[in-house]
Amino acid sequence: GSEAPPLADSLQEGVGSRGLMPELSEVAERFIESAALLASLLGEAADVDWSGVVIGYCKATEVEAVRRIVDPFRRRISQAPES
Repeated sequence: GSEAPPLADSLQEGVGSRGLMPELSEVAERFIESAALLASLLGEAADVDWSGVVIGYCKATEVEAVRRIVDPFRRRISQAPES
């Protein structure tokens, strides 16, 4: 039968690259690339700590949430007239 691709490959395909997600900031892209590289180094090892990979993807999510949601909201409320 067909074998599933290695986990690191699946993670990289899932998040894509700049070609698949052109809207990502360079900072978020770096976190994703670092997480994917770490995942590939860890390979299929089930007995190692994958928190570094998870944190990389979480940081990319945080960077994008701040850039797309928090910063625009902060700008908007700072410009709102006080009542």
